[in-house]
Amino acid sequence: AVTDPSNQLEGTGGFPEASSRVQAVVNFYGPTDLRSLHASGTKAAPMLEQLLGSTPTEIPDAYQTASPMSHLTSDDPPMLTIQGGRDKVVPPDQAVRFDLKAKEVGIDHQLLMLPEQAHGFAGDDRQKAIEASFEFFDQHLKTTRAHSPNVVLMMAGE
Repeated sequence: AVTDPSNQLEGTGGFPEASSRVQAVVNFYGPTDLRSLHASGTKAAPMLEQLLGSTPTEIPDAYQTASPMSHLTSDDPPMLTIQGGRDKVVPPDQAVRFDLKAKEVGIDHQLLMLPEQAHGFAGDDRQKAIEASFEFFDQHLKTTRAHSPNVVLMMAGE
């Protein structure tokens, strides 16, 4: 969502003549700075090493390239980040720092922190996150609200 062809991450499959840029983003507890996530000591570190092939010390450029925080520019789409305040996989500071950086470069970014939630949402906060997502997309993608029974939001771990 925060890259464009100048980042050389487009790939060659699919429809190369069409842009893969999106119009709006809802980020559910996603990592934004992989180098600092690795250093945080969470259980995400081994997953990052498997995904990227090594540690940030050995391949710092790969960690920077894979980090959304590294690609923020003022022409990025509006974004909503929904984060659990008790997340032990992706610490809340990932969302807070992303929010500050996004606003600093001029992106329409909103942060919804759910203080009692971990990595994945339950109960009333789950419903709150889903409603916030629909409202955000309605605000940025269309002029009237009409829930479609065919729209399903999948959350990690389901």
